[in-house]
Amino acid sequence: MSNRSYLLMLLLIASPAPVIAQQPDSALVDRFLSVSGTDSILRADLDKLAHAPLPSAEEPIRVVLVAWQNKYFNWTLVRERIAASLESHATAAQVRDLIAFYESPLGRLSVSLTAELNTDYAAFILSQRAAHGDELSRAIAQHEDSLSRRAAPSP
Repeated sequence: MSNRSYLLMLLLIASPAPVIAQQPDSALVDRFLSVSGTDSILRADLDKLAHAPLPSAEEPIRVVLVAWQNKYFNWTLVRERIAASLESHATAAQVRDLIAFYESPLGRLSVSLTAELNTDYAAFILSQRAAHGDELSRAIAQHEDSLSRRAAPSP
């Protein structure tokens, strides 16, 4: 074996993610997203965003916000982004190991706790928005007034 071949073999063996490592395919990514609870959490978050209470001044623009979200921040786009990230950071073998963890009792507990924490966090965000949304609307209106005064032509 030449020194060059030996060096290449050592580099491939020592590499944390060898060039020849198989990347996770779409089915493996989907299985991971399912057993880890990632897909259900993110889908629920997207739904909450679309149906979140808005301050009264913003309610007329809900249809615009929902249409924008459906176009630029939908599950298909989110899933593609997560899949690309997962594929660039983990091999197929690592994803299979993660799936095995999430299918274990400790992994199922992790999924359950994450869902509970996410629900609590989302409820907090929505309660803060409900409690302080009118303040946000006033701040937006004041900012828009300030911008329009600056943009108004001088006499």
